[in-house]
Amino acid sequence: MTSEAEGLTGHVLDLDAVHHLLDLKSNYGREIVRQSVLRNTTLLLPATAAQCVAGFRPHQAEALLSVPVVTIGSLAATDATHAARLGPKMAANLERHAPGPVTGTELVAILAAAHAVVLAEARGGWRIITSAPHLYDDIPDVRLEILP
Repeated sequence: MTSEAEGLTGHVLDLDAVHHLLDLKSNYGREIVRQSVLRNTTLLLPATAAQCVAGFRPHQAEALLSVPVVTIGSLAATDATHAARLGPKMAANLERHAPGPVTGTELVAILAAAHAVVLAEARGGWRIITSAPHLYDDIPDVRLEILP
């Protein structure tokens, strides 16, 4: 297996980015996928996001997972603990951005975003592709690729 030092690289997709890509909201998002395939750059999909998409959009999830560079990132018990610590901060970020109670859909997005942070950190700071950058406010050392 190639190590980070030898050049293995990629991006982590959060749930908002996945919906953005599946809804074909921008050429920029499509270009990220195309360039990742051309350069054999991993697009890491948190298992929490993959499960959500598979439950609501099974055919589109299957198509996304058939892209050769898309891989699902698991959520180990220790990672779940770290992600759980990020959740309240992300919920507060969401509250500042869109005041009101957190909905079930938003909670799932927060969980997937926290999982994305854990995966990105474990890979030496991979960028997280997102269309919801406000979730990551005040999360140290997070690098974002923001979809328009």
